[in-house]
Amino acid sequence: MKPVLITGAGLIGQQCASLLSARGQACTLVDIRPPSPSVLSLPGVAFIEADLLRAPLQDMLHGIDGVLHTAAVLSTGLRADPLRGLEVNIMGTARLLDAAHMAGVRRFVQASSATVV
Repeated sequence: MKPVLITGAGLIGQQCASLLSARGQACTLVDIRPPSPSVLSLPGVAFIEADLLRAPLQDMLHGIDGVLHTAAVLSTGLRADPLRGLEVNIMGTARLLDAAHMAGVRRFVQASSATVV
């Protein structure tokens, strides 16, 4: 089975990585901050420090079967810097969708939380 790319190493992304690892599925977390050491130590879990607005996404998506997109600027960040929230939450998602399409990724799941909306 090909690996899965998970954007966002926060609560939802780390939970997804833990569940995939427990099932023997390799995955790579992508975020501007690393996940907890306990998640990084799980079998099959890798990490790439990158910003979705600037990273070479097509390169990251090469050989990837699916994307779990959980990266976002949460409500506290939105209040502090609304433009950054718009860039990450909308433009970062659009950029990732486009790169996934161009790379032939078969599955794309957008996940979010109430604080993003």
